Amino acid sequence: MNQTEQSRAEKNLVFWRSLVGLDPEFPTLSPIPERELPSLMVLDPGQIDGLRSSLGSHQLTQVVVEPGWGCTSLFRYMLGEVRDRAMERLLLPVSIDLEHLFRKDSVTLDGLEEEIKRQMIGLLLDNPWEQSLNRDYYFECIHFEYATDLSSYKSHMRQFLFDRPPAFRRLLAQFPWLKEALPDLLNYLLHNFRIQTALYFHFPRDIQPQPLRDLVRSIKASHERGGVEYAALREVYFCTPLQKVEIERDFQRPFNVLRYPRYTAAQIYAMLLKRYTPNVPGFRGRNQVGLDAVFSERFVQDAWRGAATLGGVVEQVQTAVLQRLDCAEADVPFLLEPVPTASPAVAATPATTPRKKFERKPRTA
Repeated sequence: MNQTEQSRAEKNLVFWRSLVGLDPEFPTLSPIPERELPSLMVLDPGQIDGLRSSLGSHQLTQVVVEPGWGCTSLFRYMLGEVRDRAMERLLLPVSIDLEHLFRKDSVTLDGLEEEIKRQMIGLLLDNPWEQSLNRDYYFECIHFEYATDLSSYKSHMRQFLFDRPPAFRRLLAQFPWLKEALPDLLNYLLHNFRIQTALYFHFPRDIQPQPLRDLVRSIKASHERGGVEYAALREVYFCTPLQKVEIERDFQRPFNVLRYPRYTAAQIYAMLLKRYTPNVPGFRGRNQVGLDAVFSERFVQDAWRGAATLGGVVEQVQTAVLQRLDCAEADVPFLLEPVPTASPAVAATPATTPRKKFERKPRTA
């Protein structure tokens, strides 16, 4: 497709989106905002139930996802779900997401433990634990001394923790119990509150091997210190198959491995259905319709067969859409379908015997 043809196709794409009332981003699958994850994620109920079962009953779990097939979204969804039910499960789910953490600094044992302590106190403040826990012990943890009302104190502490995260020494000054060794803190939460701490690890697919090895070595050093009771700590890893090998290179452990499958073409089309709602012309203005009324599933089916990642499927869909719209504006359809493949012509089979001419038979007396 030359520059002129591409320009024509892109102009027709803008025209078609306007005609059917679709967002200019269509058909991209950009990251889902946190608040929309529960409504926009497309998941296999059986697979998710298996994940929930393992995360609730095993101390060590690996969720293995092929690179490019939604590991980050799956991690965010499962972490959000468990955080929403933290009080019900008596659980503190700590997120160690290397897509955001330790980007500038190497992963060390001290740095890892500091981050765990920060999130532990944040999670204790972020939920109304005073409704279900022993108040004296709980108020000691969050350093509340009845100087003001509890809701105002929690609001102030959230600003202290999240708006401008303090240096670790200031954090220890505000919450003195965090000065204790991490194993002692984990055991304290278990003994006094029956609260278990869960570490949810996520590794971006482009992470280099060295930061991953540094993290594993820090985890190994933490365990070699000893002192953490079996029920006090749970670990969950979201990773690719190659990262799984790196994780186990320096520290062999009895993981329960769950392999999350690639999305099917139908699931990817369902993602588009959930994210995009056309607003087509109607008798009284514009009406909302399903995406299938203006966009064919065959675009996704054809792309899925030749793509290696979820992003690759979307790129091939975009290419096929532009190919279809490389036409005169008058030929732009309302229901967009892929360019039909030419089928081989079928030659007509000649008749073996000449067709008899109809003859009227004489009437008999």
